[in-house]
Amino acid sequence: TLTRARAISSPSAMLSSYVRRRCRLGNRAIDLIPYPVDTAQFAPGSKQDAPPLVFFAGRLERRKGADVLLHAIPRLLNRYPGCEFVFAGQVSGEMKTLVQDAPPQAKFLGPRPREELAQWYRRATVFVAPSRWENSPNTVYEAMACGTPVVASRLGGIPEQVDDGITGLLVPPGDVEALADAIL
Repeated sequence: TLTRARAISSPSAMLSSYVRRRCRLGNRAIDLIPYPVDTAQFAPGSKQDAPPLVFFAGRLERRKGADVLLHAIPRLLNRYPGCEFVFAGQVSGEMKTLVQDAPPQAKFLGPRPREELAQWYRRATVFVAPSRWENSPNTVYEAMACGTPVVASRLGGIPEQVDDGITGLLVPPGDVEALADAIL
């Protein structure tokens, strides 16, 4: 289908390269069009004087790295015992035990409407996207549009979104220690 398409677009250079190789497209033009963000809804707001809050939004599953963040929590609490951790998204079966064993500072909201996510992004001290596989996650765009720093895995299209050391920090996927250090 792609070899016969009149135009091809991709939200990231990573996905563009993958499609080019997998579909043997050669030098065929692929337009890079990042996902749009509603900047009226996802916009910076004033940060409240509150305890540090680490926010995760996405399916709570291994591929999204929710387990990596859950394993990092004890180390973060050693340094910031008042820190809060908020997870928005559906909990997958593989994560249920980790969620049940999480410390009381971890709050699990389940799936939330976009309007509410915008409020959490604005309230968060840092947004975390510790994925093991990713293309170009909307959550990173949304957090950044709200003015919230991002700590994310250095993979897929994320390095195209996060300017390491400027708009956030990038860490190796699956590395609990590196993730905790970057959040700290």
